[in-house]
Order: sequence, then structure tokens, then C-alpha cells
Amino acid sequence: MSMDRSKYARLNMLLAQLNKQAYKIDYVVEVTEGRAMSSKELTDEEFSKLIGVLENELKGQKRKVFVPGDKQRKKIISCCREMQWVKEGKADMERINAWVEKYGYLKKPLMQYKPDELPKLVLQAENMRDSFLKGI
Repeated sequence: MSMDRSKYARLNMLLAQLNKQAYKIDYVVEVTEGRAMSSKELTDEEFSKLIGVLENELKGQKRKVFVPGDKQRKKIISCCREMQWVKEGKADMERINAWVEKYGYLKKPLMQYKPDELPKLVLQAENMRDSFLKGI
């Protein structure tokens, strides 16, 4: 099967972006169900399927961007949700930010807290939540 250069370039670019060049043969074997070991042997249909698999992996990778402190910020938001700080079914970020800016120990917006500053703010949010829940 002949393959045009742009398809081959796209395949190699996706493998490079995923840092999976070393696994190219595994992808080819998988998509051809063992029929082929080289991308040069792929049918157009198999080639399209392989590109689709790699594009989906890349999309999944892009969604999983690590943001330092994100887990702690989500914990704070979760505490506020437990106190029914919600608007239209979602966390009321306006109210949460207003609380963080007024009562948070550094008096700044939630997203401006650095990862090493967040544990103390998480503790503040947990204490506020616990007090709220005891009062119910």
C-alpha cells in the first residue's frame, strides 16, 4: 500500500507529541490485528484508524494538564459546596472568592494563592465547613 508523505508526517508528528515513537510498531500491530509491523503496510482504513487513536490520546493528554495547587483549590471549593455555596447547580465562585479575599489569611483571590500557601487556606475552609455543619 502506498501512503502519501503528509499522512506519514502526521503519524510521526503525533507519535512525537505523545513521546511514543518507540511504540510505533505496537500501534501498527494493534490496528492491523497482527497483520502488519510497519506503517508502510497499513491500508487507508487502518491508517485513518491509527491516526484517530493517536489524536484521541493526545486530546486526553491535553486535558490532564497538571496545575500546581489545583487539588487543594478543589478541596476548598468542595468545602464551600458542602455549605450549599452553589449557584445554578455549580460552585458559587463569586461567593467563594469573596470569602477567600475577606477571610483567607492572605486576603487575596483563590487563584493567586501559591501551592505552598494553600494548605493553611484549606484548613480555614475545612474549619468553617465543620462549624457550619455542627450548626445544622
